[in-house]
Amino acid sequence: MEQLERRLQLLLDRLRCLEDDFELKHAREQKGLLFEAVARFVQGCTDLLLRSDSQIEHIILEISSKVSDPGIQRQLSYLPPLLVAFSYHEALTSSTEAYPPLDQYVSAAVRSTYLAAAEALTEPDLRPLTSWVRSNHQDARLLVDMWMFRSIYMDGCRYFHYVPSAKVAWDNLIQLSQEKGLDHEDRINEIMPKLIDVRDEEDLIMYFE
Repeated sequence: MEQLERRLQLLLDRLRCLEDDFELKHAREQKGLLFEAVARFVQGCTDLLLRSDSQIEHIILEISSKVSDPGIQRQLSYLPPLLVAFSYHEALTSSTEAYPPLDQYVSAAVRSTYLAAAEALTEPDLRPLTSWVRSNHQDARLLVDMWMFRSIYMDGCRYFHYVPSAKVAWDNLIQLSQEKGLDHEDRINEIMPKLIDVRDEEDLIMYFE
């Protein structure tokens, strides 16, 4: 009888381990889906902005070329992290601007990279970017929040490397915006149709299918 009870207990323990492993795998998959949705949306949105305004690339180059630290220079050479750094810079130098709303969700390590990049920016070099952000406030704010979501779900890139369904990605982006009260839903709905079934020179999906 005792031997049977021990076997049953061992079986229950194994079942619990399998259940825990399944839940962990499911959580990782969900995180991976969120990362892919956000990362591809950021890439697509950035590409659209760069194609619509050739001035942006010049602004990015002018700012990043003035930074001596190679790591920070790389960070500031791409529009989304540059806009994040600009947002933190505004918060650090203004008595009225606050940190981006998703700051409370990023890790201390990620925040430190944002702050280091923000501190590398200087006012005279930021005038063209400041003007652009004011003229494109909605898209600038959208890219800041989505890039920060990307940082939050960064671990997901270990588990997913495929093109996500447009519908699943679309739903996830809307849900993220709603849950955090970011009010990006209308803009996401305007941009997403432009990112579906877009192909590169090798006929590969660039964003969503």
